[in-house]
Amino acid sequence: MTYSYDAAGQTTGITYPGAKKVSYAYDAAGQMTAASDWLGNKTTFGWTGNGRLASQATPNGVTQTFTYDAADRATKIVATTKSATLGSYGTTYSSTGNVAADTSTDPVATSLARSYAYDAIDQLKSVKTGSATTTYTSSAAGLLTKAANGDTQTYNAAEQVIALKPTSGPSTSYTYDANGARSASTVAASGSTAAATTKFTYTPQGGLASVTPSTTSANVVKYTENGDGLRQSRTKGTSSTSKYLWDLHGDLPLLVDDGAKSYVYGPESNPIYQIDTASGAVQYLTADLVGSTRLITNASGAVVSANAYDAFGKRTTHTGTVDSAIGFSGNLTDPDTGLVYLRTRDYDPTTRQFLTVDPLTRDTATPYAYTYNNPLNHTDPSGLWSLSEGWDWYAENWQAGADQIVLSDAGLALGDALTTGWTGKITSLVVGFGDGASLGLTAQLTDAIAPTGACQVRSNTGWYTTGTVLGTVATTVASAGSTGPAVRPVVSNPKLANIIENQFKGGDSYKRIGDGTTASAIRWERATGKLVGGKNHMIKGKQDSNGLRNLLKGKSGPLSEHDRQVAQALLDDLQNAMGG
Repeated sequence: MTYSYDAAGQTTGITYPGAKKVSYAYDAAGQMTAASDWLGNKTTFGWTGNGRLASQATPNGVTQTFTYDAADRATKIVATTKSATLGSYGTTYSSTGNVAADTSTDPVATSLARSYAYDAIDQLKSVKTGSATTTYTSSAAGLLTKAANGDTQTYNAAEQVIALKPTSGPSTSYTYDANGARSASTVAASGSTAAATTKFTYTPQGGLASVTPSTTSANVVKYTENGDGLRQSRTKGTSSTSKYLWDLHGDLPLLVDDGAKSYVYGPESNPIYQIDTASGAVQYLTADLVGSTRLITNASGAVVSANAYDAFGKRTTHTGTVDSAIGFSGNLTDPDTGLVYLRTRDYDPTTRQFLTVDPLTRDTATPYAYTYNNPLNHTDPSGLWSLSEGWDWYAENWQAGADQIVLSDAGLALGDALTTGWTGKITSLVVGFGDGASLGLTAQLTDAIAPTGACQVRSNTGWYTTGTVLGTVATTVASAGSTGPAVRPVVSNPKLANIIENQFKGGDSYKRIGDGTTASAIRWERATGKLVGGKNHMIKGKQDSNGLRNLLKGKSGPLSEHDRQVAQALLDDLQNAMGG
């Protein structure tokens, strides 16, 4: 793949293999206004005054509109043609920032309305649909023991699910290898049906290498990965191999080709549409607020496929003959195993767990659980840690959650780190680095991620191994109750420097909360209902957020790459603090 850029450093073109080029246009604020592919299809985009995506109009006559609340959280996506509404997906939030209710209207979920409740540590507890309420039961340690569909799950001391018992039908048992990876799942015998075992193997780096069901060899699925652990191919039985091509130049590795289809992206991390390699047919995708593909429309704007999922991502309904590999939360989903590939690990929506242990368990404290059992409010595109506000955070905050996280020995000594802080373990995540110095990841973290030292975290220029020279470290990850103030990023833009001074000056006080940043104060005020220093820091946070957005839009002139990264990281952390 090759890329072209304008004088401002914005991507103006991406050329796929076979000279297939996608071109991009931008407005004066640097916001993408159009994406055009090699077949002549042009998609246009509109933006809100706050720099959020407001509309997306594809050449098949379908327009998607996006709505936000006063806290700038995504609340609704509506897909329409001139004559009809094809799909509508809405969300409301509670005072604590959790999804309180959602609505879905499409060919699968006709006027479906649900409300949600959570336990004391924000794990999903119940789903109410009409007058019917289904419940989830989870322990304080994050072990989901009962699902809404009635499944009960049993765990061992390592927090590995070892048995799943449905309300009817045979139970399934699970075993693990010495590295803590799922090695087999066995569905018990039932009546005249014999027990069936599916086996799993892994690469030396810990990635999934094969899934072997107990049926015929024609159903064995095999995978390969590159030296950085990113999946490169899939082969089923003796059929031809599908090779994966990833766009690595952006904020998150994005699938652009899987052999059967090419995927075209706009400003977000979900593809706008897919192009069938054999026929050239263009199929347009509509996602919900979690990022899951819900509708596929054809060149005429007619719905040719619709999907529904349960809260933890298992696809419960699929209609139509067209499908997409982009499934739950906008990620690559295997059509045979149902596993969701989240770059570092594979996720199993049936057990609501990852197949392999989290390499950052020391910090996340959840070796296998998905998004702290709060899948409506968080996604995990990396397979390492959860990000909040569904597709919004997924699309916009990956850089703060991955590119920019730098852990020093001092940072690790402060306590738990490398989570987004929504559980209360982390009160602040203040990050930023520029050009010219080492990442500073500790040997302990390196070894936890992979024995080879390969770190499955994205940099601006590609996947990298620990120790890659990237930038001057101006980072701290401070845990709740820590006494260390946050380290202030050093920037060249004077307006950004003023915002940083405003955000970090609380760190100079011996009475500081957490690391003394505005984000820490906001989290404290939201958690306790008490003002820090008699001031409402939410107001201050909103003011500085607006200032950061204006800087990122270039309203005060272009930012250096270092300053842009710092500004984006600060904005991401403020939005995380104010939004939940």
